[in-house]
Amino acid sequence: MEHNQNLQNLQHNQMIEEDEIDLRELAKTIGRYKWKILFFSIIVTGLSVAFALSKPNEYESSTLLMPQENAKPSIGGGLAALAGMAGVDVGGGGNPGPEESFNALLHNYDFMKEFVLKYDLPNKLYSEESQKNYQFALGYDGVYKFLNGKGKSPENNVSQEEMVFNTVKNIEKTIVIATDKKSSILTMSAKHSDPYMAKYLVESFLSYASAFLKSKDMKDNDKQIAYYNEAIRNTSDIALKVKLAELASALIQKKVLSDANEFYNVKQFTKPDVAYVKDKVGPKRALIVVVAFVTSLILGIFGAFFIEFLKGNKEEENL
Repeated sequence: MEHNQNLQNLQHNQMIEEDEIDLRELAKTIGRYKWKILFFSIIVTGLSVAFALSKPNEYESSTLLMPQENAKPSIGGGLAALAGMAGVDVGGGGNPGPEESFNALLHNYDFMKEFVLKYDLPNKLYSEESQKNYQFALGYDGVYKFLNGKGKSPENNVSQEEMVFNTVKNIEKTIVIATDKKSSILTMSAKHSDPYMAKYLVESFLSYASAFLKSKDMKDNDKQIAYYNEAIRNTSDIALKVKLAELASALIQKKVLSDANEFYNVKQFTKPDVAYVKDKVGPKRALIVVVAFVTSLILGIFGAFFIEFLKGNKEEENL
């Protein structure tokens, strides 16, 4: 028993000594390359600082919207079922809400192409006038001007078609539409380096998308009203005339209510505003620099160990 115990203690001590030797070797390796590691970290960190300084502040503008549930006309269960069988919506469930409708348009390329062309966004987003509103860290824009050129658009060297495509994809990422599940309030927001442009994007998209949805829905609504009026004239059944008249009346109510609202199916709680100059949402420059510094240290140490590994292999081959 004592012999086994002594053997185990000896093995344990040997493992500790080996670990200590390994740690000392690792420390020696880092010590031999410490200036190279530090130099590499300084270079990478310096580049990350330049990158962070080249990025203008990013600002957000948003509007709060309430779905107009109470603006929908209601009809009796029997008529609602009849309308459903006919494929007519007079305010019942089953249709997409404002969030789904707006998001569907936001990610529909044909609609967005018309939108960006109507508002001339490919030229406005990166115009020299818009860039005058950019704000930079410490008020220094020298790095940005050096990399981009004063008033130079990133889209200058591409075709009109590609510029429109890039603008559409950019806006799809810029505008965010989401609903608070508890309050049902919908938030439509946009981020941009020009705080005035962020507000403009929210206002223009809300206005254009709302008008599109209203136009499309009201065309179908008018066709359905005309159909029911024609059916009323062609039937002699009094009970059926009454039911059809109620359906037509519900559709007329829907049209009147839609005309009474500034935006289709939503009520605007708060209007988008221009963010205060210090109320930026990005970029997180300090985080960029810290992550770059830590990453460069790790890569530098790894590189030192890798060089030592290669040297060890060469020495073994020479023996």
